[in-house]
Amino acid sequence: MIVTCPSCATTGDMPDETGLVRCHVCGHEWVVQEDGLKASASLMPARHAHARKAQTAAADAVDDEAEILAREALAAEEARRAREQRLRQERRRWIALAVFVLASAGVLVSMPDRVAQMLPGTSRLYAKAGVPVHPVGFEATGVMATLGRTTGGEDVLTVTGRIRNISSLPRKTPRLKFILRDAQGKVLHEWELKDDQVVRAAPGKPLQFATRLAHPPKGVHHVEVKALPRS
Repeated sequence: MIVTCPSCATTGDMPDETGLVRCHVCGHEWVVQEDGLKASASLMPARHAHARKAQTAAADAVDDEAEILAREALAAEEARRAREQRLRQERRRWIALAVFVLASAGVLVSMPDRVAQMLPGTSRLYAKAGVPVHPVGFEATGVMATLGRTTGGEDVLTVTGRIRNISSLPRKTPRLKFILRDAQGKVLHEWELKDDQVVRAAPGKPLQFATRLAHPPKGVHHVEVKALPRS
């Protein structure tokens, strides 16, 4: 049967039944009699329209829920990937740190002289660990300290010994620093050997040194000799 909407004049087919119908264009409802006019638009009985509307609403609700679930699943997947990425980065940082520590430990153990040369403050740490270091490439041997008196009755401390080039290349003789310590290791006095003569010492060749200190402090227990680089 063909009917026409009395509100917007839309015409359309509907099942061969009478009663309340709804226009799909303007939503107007009216009662259709058997003598309804024929036309070519799409109309449906009101009860079918209500059912179709309910089905559409239910389908939209399902679609909305599915979209929400899809977004939540996507967010969870992105969060999981981000966690895995952070864990991988953290593992790489720990591995890099471990490699650095092991490499640094190897350098500290195998090349104490080179480390002490680049980082002078490490010489004291090596000394506390009982590891001798020679950052300048020279070592002092045969150090002797003798306390005497001058003819005028003044006390004089004489320090003698040898320095030796322990590197594989000829090196300029270093400056020598002398440190007097008491039995507890406290520094009582220190001075440098005033020697302006600089020579190139061959590898392994020992050179003699001697210096004197007038009026040395009391309580000297031992003398420490350090080789310092030339400025």
